[in-house]
Amino acid sequence: MRAAVLSSTKHLEMDPRDPEPPLGPADVKLKVNFTGICGSDLHCFVMGKRMTRVPSVMGHEFCAEVLELGSEAQGFKIGDRAAGLIYPSCGTCDYCLDGDYTLCDNLGRKMFERNGSFAEYISVPARQSVKIAPHTPTDEAALIEPLSVPFMRFVALRSTSARS
Repeated sequence: MRAAVLSSTKHLEMDPRDPEPPLGPADVKLKVNFTGICGSDLHCFVMGKRMTRVPSVMGHEFCAEVLELGSEAQGFKIGDRAAGLIYPSCGTCDYCLDGDYTLCDNLGRKMFERNGSFAEYISVPARQSVKIAPHTPTDEAALIEPLSVPFMRFVALRSTSARS
């Protein structure tokens, strides 16, 4: 499997990584069709170890094809297209239980457990993924994650103020 690896500050290199990412029971294994470059990827590139683990495979804005399903993964079948959150949430904090995975209390600890989408293949929690309609252009589908961030923040702010 090939991947673009941040090997040091301001240095990416193509690396023939092997093997493909492991598939957890609740994961989907995906073949990346398109990935975007997020502002956080640029910060990691420029700041290196001050911002991320080095070496690392960055990337989290993607559209990909489902290749394999974990034994507990639901909502997908082989050949579906998906977008989602690569970084696994804990699944147990109040935010996760409400489905607000991007606000997970423990996300910082789990952030670098997986390689990002600057690779041929990724493994992603199925619960943090969405199925892409067949007619949606691949490059546009890769924008689902970055476009969802402000929406999720808005929903979280509304629910937080409603709880007060």
